[in-house]
Amino acid sequence: MSVMKQLQRRAAVLLLPAAMFVSAVSAQSQAGGKRDVGAILEAHYNAAEHFRAEGRLPQAAAEYRLFLADALTEFALGETRVGNFAKAAPYFDEALALEPNSPQVRLDYARAAMDFGDVDHARTLAKQLIVEEAGNPQGLAAAHEVLGRTLLRMNRDQEARTELEAAMALNPDFPDAYNLAIACLDMDDDKCAERLFSSLEATYGDTPQIHMEFGRAWGESDFQPRAEVEFRKVLAEDPNFPEAHYCLAATYLEENVPSKVPLAEKELQEELKITPNDFLTYAALGKLAVSARNYPAAAKYLTRAIELNPKSPDAWLYLGQMQYNQQQWAPAEKSLRQAIQLTTDPSRNHYQIQKGYYLLGRILMREGQQQAAAAQMHIAQGYMQNDLSRDKNRLTGMQGQGQAGMGGPQTTLALKDTTVNAKPADMERLAAFQKQMAPAIADSYNNLGAIAASSNDFSAATSWFQSAAEWNPAMPGLNYNWGRAAFAAARFGDAVMPLSAYVRDHPDDTHMREALGISYCMSRNYAGCAATLQPMAGQLESNPQAGLLYADALVRTGQAAAGIQRLAALEKAHPDYGAIHLELGEAYLAANKTGAAIAELESAVHLEPRDPRCHRELARAYQAAGRAADADRETHVWQSLQNGASAGAGEASVPPAGSSMPPSPN
Repeated sequence: MSVMKQLQRRAAVLLLPAAMFVSAVSAQSQAGGKRDVGAILEAHYNAAEHFRAEGRLPQAAAEYRLFLADALTEFALGETRVGNFAKAAPYFDEALALEPNSPQVRLDYARAAMDFGDVDHARTLAKQLIVEEAGNPQGLAAAHEVLGRTLLRMNRDQEARTELEAAMALNPDFPDAYNLAIACLDMDDDKCAERLFSSLEATYGDTPQIHMEFGRAWGESDFQPRAEVEFRKVLAEDPNFPEAHYCLAATYLEENVPSKVPLAEKELQEELKITPNDFLTYAALGKLAVSARNYPAAAKYLTRAIELNPKSPDAWLYLGQMQYNQQQWAPAEKSLRQAIQLTTDPSRNHYQIQKGYYLLGRILMREGQQQAAAAQMHIAQGYMQNDLSRDKNRLTGMQGQGQAGMGGPQTTLALKDTTVNAKPADMERLAAFQKQMAPAIADSYNNLGAIAASSNDFSAATSWFQSAAEWNPAMPGLNYNWGRAAFAAARFGDAVMPLSAYVRDHPDDTHMREALGISYCMSRNYAGCAATLQPMAGQLESNPQAGLLYADALVRTGQAAAGIQRLAALEKAHPDYGAIHLELGEAYLAANKTGAAIAELESAVHLEPRDPRCHRELARAYQAAGRAADADRETHVWQSLQNGASAGAGEASVPPAGSSMPPSPN
């Protein structure tokens, strides 16, 4: 299998100009229509608002979810277009969480995962699609197609061929036929590929575009003479066809004949005349210059390649090799580490990043970092084994000679890969679109939260409000909704942030201040609880739950005297409230007032005989007073009760304030 085979296998149709696959696109448009994203998003959002205004909340929730799923999918696709799959994946995940039965989202996610090397996830998604789309021939064909292409990326050619044949049987089109031909070539079945290519040429015509794709397929699969023929056909029909000179150069170099190296260099120079800002062509010329030890030329080419696309690992790797050869150890280490960091798919270009790990290991060895060097060498060796297992007939990977030693520069190139050179304009458009959509997204999450709260599902409501805050933290009313929902769901840690923000802006809202104070206490932030409730301390004697927590917070923050005084006042106002006797008894015990502690704790046990904590604390008080028999008795009761008690039983119970009043949509 050649270096050219390492071309990232995106959908073949995507590599062709529009004229090449007009028939396929027309068929898809007739079947499902072209997606007008703006119209779809607007329709879902307007429908949701209409249903909400009419009080038809389940229907409104469904439309809000559809709107969000479509918007997040568009964000994910936008991130993939600028080469940022790490940011795309969470958008896809959230879209699927919102609409788990959406085949389109799953298909888009599978294709993106495959394109960016996450083949295991792509395969999982594609298999799910096959099950879900069993009754939909077009959807099922797409599922088989993406699974087949993923299996090609995994070098599981026989399985890939089976899947692509299934896709062809359901929906014969250019991508399926083309990828099936690749599967045939990977299995050395060139006759199968010839039949498919002949059929495609008969259908789509004798054009430079189609010969370009045929050349790629032949070249990727070690049929270099056939690849050369196809690329020459391209140039015969259109001498200025972009990438054709580059691909012909790659074919020359793949033949590993020294006399063809100058021919390859000439083709690369011709490519620059057509695409003068092509970073891969500059990187390729730099690589050849490194191999020829023409370091001034190599530096010029590689510097330009990095200027054009600093996120491509190729030029960094070749630059690191050149610097290594020149014994520029510190710059070489920096360049090699950059190449390694930027290589998200180690298998690309025949595991060429193995050279980066190997040379980095050699540099670390020189610096005396033996353990770190061994780690790099181990990675390099693993990639070498992967490479050799994929291609037993070629030992191109790490057996180069010359000053670079193991992993020296090769004189082969990959065909144009699909490393995305993110253009600032594309990134700016994506950012502008996300900014434009953020208010509607936040509003949709907020209204989903309000709808959930109206059904008393406060935990779900809290999660929706949290999502709304990620998109528009300054949304009017959001902190109120979010804080109340989290408090009602007893998610006190989640309630603190929105309640704090709300109380900061509405310091006179005692109801919400009380909820914040309680949330602090239940989160064991006693200083926060004391500070929050202090402004309304005079109102707390009539509220035993909040008053009890405030007094406990005072004790726990070193204000024992004030806490005991407040507990005593609460006890006088609420003599039958067992939790107050318990807290006061604990406070007395901590202050070494054993007699007073026993009196309070005995009252607590009398009022709450099934509370294990009351018996436990009374046992401690008896022990402190030297009443061993009484302590043993209470310990036995405590141990008997705690086995059936839930975690936290006997703690001050704080019913969620206002839980009967769910937040309302804006």
